[in-house]
Parts: sequence; C-alpha cells; structure tokens
Amino acid sequence: LSYTKDIRIMHSLAASHGGAVVYEFPNNLDIEDADFLANISEVSKRVGELFNAVSDSLKDGRIVDVEMAAIEKDAMCLIAAVAQLKKIARAKAERDAEMN
Repeated sequence: LSYTKDIRIMHSLAASHGGAVVYEFPNNLDIEDADFLANISEVSKRVGELFNAVSDSLKDGRIVDVEMAAIEKDAMCLIAAVAQLKKIARAKAERDAEMN
C-alpha cells in the first residue's frame, strides 16, 4: 500500500483468490479512546448489509454472478469489521493485563 495508497487493489486480489480478506489496521490506534460501541455498531451494520444483499438476490429465486459478487464483497467487509473489533479488544485486554 505504500506505493499505490489504494487498498482496492489488495481487495481485488483477495477476492480473486476467494476466502481471503485484506484489512489495513490503523497504525495510530489509541486503545484508551476506542469506542467499542461504535465498532460493534459497524459490525451490526455489515451484518445487515450482507443479509440485505442475500435477500435482494433471492427475490427472483436465483443468484447471478453480479449478485454473488455483491454478497462476497459484503461478507468480506463483515469479516474485516469483526477482525478490527477483535484487534481492538485484544489490545485493550493486553494493556489491562499489563496494569495488573
């Protein structure tokens, strides 16, 4: 990413291989200021987007390639949001353990 500054290239490569997820974690993550409810809200939003994509695709009883691509994109966004929430929680737990 240091060359192109465009994560979409990595997303395209990951999508072409299937089952791969690319997510860039911010380097300046401050655990003390992390808003866990906002992160949980983001995960919930991504779940809703995925369910809507599947529901919309099934309205005619079949899923075509374009619809499947949208479902896969929404699924990867959900996985990335969950990964971010997990990373924030782990970092917070490690920091709290150091204080004890």
